[in-house]
Amino acid sequence: MTKTAFRGVFALFAAIVIASPAWAQLGVVSAWLRNVPQPSALVLFLVAIAGVLVGRFASRKRRKP
Repeated sequence: MTKTAFRGVFALFAAIVIASPAWAQLGVVSAWLRNVPQPSALVLFLVAIAGVLVGRFASRKRRKP
C-alpha cells in the first residue's frame, strides 16, 4: 500500500515538473481554447465508443498454435 502511494506521489510530482514550462503559456492556451469550436456530445460519445472498441481489440489474448 505504501509503495503504491509513493508511486502516485512521485508520478504527480513528475507531472508537475514536466508541465511547469507550459505554465508560462497558460494565458495563451486558455485564450486559444475559448476561441476553438467545441465538439458536440455525440462526437465525444463516438470517440469514447471507438476507444472502448480499440481497447478491447488490443487487449485480446492470442491463442497459442
